Amino acid sequence: MSPHLASARQRFELLNQFANLLLEADTEEAVAWAIAKQAIAHLGFEDCVIYLKDQALGDLVQVAAHGPKNPKEDHILNSIRIPMGEGIVGSAALSGKVQRVNDVTTDPRYIVDDEARASELAVPMMHKGECLGVVDSEDDRKGFYTDEHQATLETVAALGAARIVHLRALVALQKSQSEYRKLIEDASDIVFTTDLAGRFTYMNPVAVRLTGYSEEELRSMRFTDLLASSFRSRVMAFYREQYRSREQNTYLEFQFVSRDGRIFWVGQNLQLVYEGEEIVGFQGVTRDITRLKNAQLEVDRSRSIQTAMLSGALDAIISIDDKGTVVEFNAAAEATFGYARAETIGQKLASLIVPEEFRSAHREGMERLLRTGEPRLIGKRVEVPALHKDGHTFPLELTLTQVETDEGVRFTAFARDIAEQKENQEALEKAKKQAERNADAQVTFLSRMSHEIRTPLNAVIGISHLLESTDLSGKQQKYIQDIQRAGDVLLGLINNILDFQKIEAGFVEIEAADFDLAELLEEIVDRARYLASDKPVEVVLSTGDGIPEWINSDSVRLTQILTNLLNNAVKFTPRGRVSLSVSLQREDADHVVLDFEVRDTGIGIPEEAKERVFDTFKQASSDTTRRYGGSGLGLPIVKQLVSLFGGDVRFESEEGKGTCFQFSLPLKVTDRALIPERKADIAGLTLHGVRVLVVEDNLVNQFVVREMLESWKAFVTVASRGAEALDFLSRETFDVVLMDIQMPDMDGFETTHRIREDLQLTSESLPVIALTASALREKRDRAYAAGMNDFVMKPFDPAYLHERIVLAVGIERVTDSQVPEVDSGSGSETPGADIEATVDGLSSQAPDSAPAVPDASVPEAGLIDWRFFEENYGDKPGLRRRVVRILAEKLPDNIASLRDGLRVGDAAAVRSVAHQLLPSLRMMAGSALVDIAVILDKEGLNAETLQSNGTRFVDLLGRFSSEVESILEEDATS
Repeated sequence: MSPHLASARQRFELLNQFANLLLEADTEEAVAWAIAKQAIAHLGFEDCVIYLKDQALGDLVQVAAHGPKNPKEDHILNSIRIPMGEGIVGSAALSGKVQRVNDVTTDPRYIVDDEARASELAVPMMHKGECLGVVDSEDDRKGFYTDEHQATLETVAALGAARIVHLRALVALQKSQSEYRKLIEDASDIVFTTDLAGRFTYMNPVAVRLTGYSEEELRSMRFTDLLASSFRSRVMAFYREQYRSREQNTYLEFQFVSRDGRIFWVGQNLQLVYEGEEIVGFQGVTRDITRLKNAQLEVDRSRSIQTAMLSGALDAIISIDDKGTVVEFNAAAEATFGYARAETIGQKLASLIVPEEFRSAHREGMERLLRTGEPRLIGKRVEVPALHKDGHTFPLELTLTQVETDEGVRFTAFARDIAEQKENQEALEKAKKQAERNADAQVTFLSRMSHEIRTPLNAVIGISHLLESTDLSGKQQKYIQDIQRAGDVLLGLINNILDFQKIEAGFVEIEAADFDLAELLEEIVDRARYLASDKPVEVVLSTGDGIPEWINSDSVRLTQILTNLLNNAVKFTPRGRVSLSVSLQREDADHVVLDFEVRDTGIGIPEEAKERVFDTFKQASSDTTRRYGGSGLGLPIVKQLVSLFGGDVRFESEEGKGTCFQFSLPLKVTDRALIPERKADIAGLTLHGVRVLVVEDNLVNQFVVREMLESWKAFVTVASRGAEALDFLSRETFDVVLMDIQMPDMDGFETTHRIREDLQLTSESLPVIALTASALREKRDRAYAAGMNDFVMKPFDPAYLHERIVLAVGIERVTDSQVPEVDSGSGSETPGADIEATVDGLSSQAPDSAPAVPDASVPEAGLIDWRFFEENYGDKPGLRRRVVRILAEKLPDNIASLRDGLRVGDAAAVRSVAHQLLPSLRMMAGSALVDIAVILDKEGLNAETLQSNGTRFVDLLGRFSSEVESILEEDATS
């Protein structure tokens, strides 16, 4: 037949033939094959495949196929399964709608098997809204299938679905009839007759089977012989009354006893037998109702239990019918809502417990559920407002269930008053937030106090070392040594207190970086040897076989753990030996587990003190503190740091003989192929010819990083905004990008994402290194997720930034010539001398003979501290002067923005200013300003923290600005 059916008559004849074929099909598979053959024979299709839905698994199974790929009739060469919703066939089944695709190459759902086709028509076989299968055809010609084809195939699919439903109904009927026959056989009745004395005169074979007696035995017995003794008197009295009253038919349930002693329930209909007007006997029909009776007893028992459960349940339980009328209301519901059960039964639930403003929504929800069957709340736990009898509302936790019963649909609500729970939860949340604020305040306080104490203490220790090198008497030399020891002890105590508080507050995380493990262990042991140099104590290190050379983990925290343990061992060992041993426990491709052991021959730990070894601020005894000193924080810090690594610390000790601390750490091994590169001496390599795009909105950071890059011979371009960076990258070629994270308009994450997606610049072709003042791990994770290659903290550590750039662009991209040394003593810097030309609003060139700035070794006027700058960028007066000039220009606007943000409570605006200022403040400000800027740079500032710290920040910045202006005035007059 042509692609278009010739006439309506022809189509009618085709469907009539098909209907006859379906009547002959006696299985679902035969129906499927009839459809496939009919499509090939009369519709002109190249192929036709029939899928039926697997009733157990729910996917589609190929049961018939006719065409070039399956030429053999009534046999599938390669049957396949298609999940519901997958491909064009699965989409038709899931949606219940015809899928006609004129060009399958444009449809992503098309599943290519052994041979691709051009067009496809998939028609679901629907019956009462349920998809039984799919009739599918594919053709080599695009747009082959017409509306006539689709209409005809829809009719064919519908007829096939109806026949399949009919066949399934026949199968179900046959099964039902078989089960019914079996039930009749199992439930066959005893039919008997007796005389007036109750002797059996007839019984059918069923009586023999049920009672276990032979027919001869039964004929010699009376009816009463089969009765259970507990029923005998009651049954006989019942039948004497029937004889006396001449009641023709009666029904009674009681228990029989079989020949083998089995007791079973029977239900008996008994009739009087007459001869004329005289009663001559009884005729009975007795049925075994044991299962029915047991079920009835179980129902009664279940009802009793249900009643008890409803009455004793702690949750309110309410059942309503499909009209919203209450049919059950337990005791807990009475207590919850204030109504007695009798007041609620038969009443509309909405008028009782649903607040008036929600009753309309309640009714609409019930109507929608009954109309569409869409259960929005069924089976879910939700919180809703509820109404008490006395008129007050309260929060209710509610779970709804729906069941079909003989009386119709029933909805049951399990409800609980959670007003008190919510109050407790809110109080707990408030207490938690207060505790977090307290913890933050505590850490901030300790951090500030630590800085304030460390500053003069460092001066004391430093001056004592200077004095030690002068001419001193023996007594003076001893005094100086005593000062140094006391200073070291005090400094260690301050460090421990601060570290412990940081760990307790959750501010310490295990970082990952490559380091030489053997070198680290030697350094740690060398320091312990120095500590033990004034007493007869030997400190030794031993490492087992298989210890990896390079590890990727947190060397700082590992050092802290081992240093605390070794220092403790040395402290409590008057003479003898202290040892650190490291051995390999197990290894795989890129990880190892190392066992660490610190053993000493010291005073040991008394048995009664072992339980409190890891308690904070605790030592073995007060005498220990008096004789040996210490804070009692070293071991608690060790325990918590080991736990952060994923390990556990344990110890053994015997008083007077020594102590051994042991722990195991899982550590990542650095890829050995990368070790030569990482160990390469890249510190002296220039970046000659390397093109660097710096994306940074902070002017101080712009020229500082430019100064460093140009001193390494790099070509530098600066963009102040993300959009500007994208414009540069679309027109020019760069080797690496240094990307600030927080910028106005478009942040570093979005800019990097657009570099990767819009400009199609991969991480291999263009490395992007994040620059951020935040050390939070989530910032790092976001940076890597956005497509950044690396992560560098601000203010920049020049050596580290140089290393990351070299590794990012590849050592082969840089020369092996040395970086020219920069004269840090004079006021000029040859590399980048024209840096001021790039700084907005500044003069084009700094004078070569710049006046000296104040000594950077001590804080200036209280709020200025150049130590960080000096340590990281050297003694560069010109560079420091330019930092001061830019800050002096920007600070008034920054302070004004802060005041505006604080006045309206705009935390985002305050945070933005703090974030912009933070890198510059870290270069030249003291800890008071830096610490408060760090607090304001955090996300999620509450109103209290914003106002208290913001106001303090504005005050300090005002004073800081005055000191900056003073420096400029001194420069101008000198």
